[in-house]
Amino acid sequence: MTKFSCVRLAVWLTVGVPWGLLLSGCATTAGAMPGLAERVEAQQASARQSMAPAGTDDRATHLQLVAQMQQNGLHFASLAHLEALQQRWGADPDSNLLLADGLRQTGQFERARQLYGDLLMSPHRARAEHGLGLLAAKGGGMVTATAHFQRASLAAPTDANILSDLGFALLQQGRLAEARVPLQKAAELATDNAKAWSNLALYLMLDGQPHKAQDVFLRSKLGPTAQAQIAAAAQAIRERIAGAKAIPVQDGTLPGLVLATSFDLNSWQTNPAGADALIKPPVVRPAVVESRTY
Repeated sequence: MTKFSCVRLAVWLTVGVPWGLLLSGCATTAGAMPGLAERVEAQQASARQSMAPAGTDDRATHLQLVAQMQQNGLHFASLAHLEALQQRWGADPDSNLLLADGLRQTGQFERARQLYGDLLMSPHRARAEHGLGLLAAKGGGMVTATAHFQRASLAAPTDANILSDLGFALLQQGRLAEARVPLQKAAELATDNAKAWSNLALYLMLDGQPHKAQDVFLRSKLGPTAQAQIAAAAQAIRERIAGAKAIPVQDGTLPGLVLATSFDLNSWQTNPAGADALIKPPVVRPAVVESRTY
C-alpha cells in the first residue's frame, strides 16, 4: 500500500465511506496524482490544529477558554484545564478564582471555601465574597449569605449578578423592603439578564404588585412556564415565612429555603436557548438551619 493510498484510506474513514470503496481506494498509486498526498496531509494538519483547544500556548487565552467552559456548564472540564494551566504557568489569583468557582459548581465545597477565603485580600475580593455567599446559601444560611453578598456589592457596586443574589437572599428572609433596591439595580444594570428580571418579578409578586410583575414578564419576554414557576415560588416563600413566625430562630435566621439547584443558577434563571425554558423547576424543602461564619 502506497503512502498516498493510506492517506486516502484515513480520509475516507473519517467520513464513513463504505468498506468496499475503502478497499478499492487502496489500489490507487501515488504517481497517479502527483502532490495530492502532500496537499491532503497539509489540510488534515490544518484541520487538527483548528480543532485543538484554543489558548494552550497562551495563558491569558487559556484562562478565557476556561471561563467560557464554566459559562457553558462544563465545570469538570474546566477543572482539568485549570490543572494543566497551573502546572504550566503556576497558580495566581486569576486561575484560583476560576478554580474556586469550578470546585463550588462540582460540589467540592470545602476546597472552594478555602480558595475564596484566600482571595479576600486579592483584586477579586468581590467575587470571593460572592462565592462564599453562594456556599452559605447552599446550606440554607441566608443571614450569612446576605452578609457576604452585601460586602461583595460594596466591592463591586455595578455587578448585576451580585445585586440579584443579594436581593434573592433577602427575599428568602421576608426582608422585602431591603430587597427592592438591589433587585431594581440589577434589572436596570443588566437588561438582558433573565435571572435579574425574574428575581425582580418574584419581589413584585411577594410585595403584592402582580400587575407590575406582569409588566416585568412582558418586558423581559419570560414565557408562561417561567411565570408559573415564579408565582409558585412566591407562594412557597409566603407560606414558609408565615409558618416560621412561631418558630424560635438562631442568629436571626428563619428556617432555610434550600433550593435544589445552585443558588447562582437558581430556578428563576432561564436557559439561554429560550426564555420559556427553565433549567429546573423550583424544588424546596424547609429546614431549620444555623448560620455559620466562614
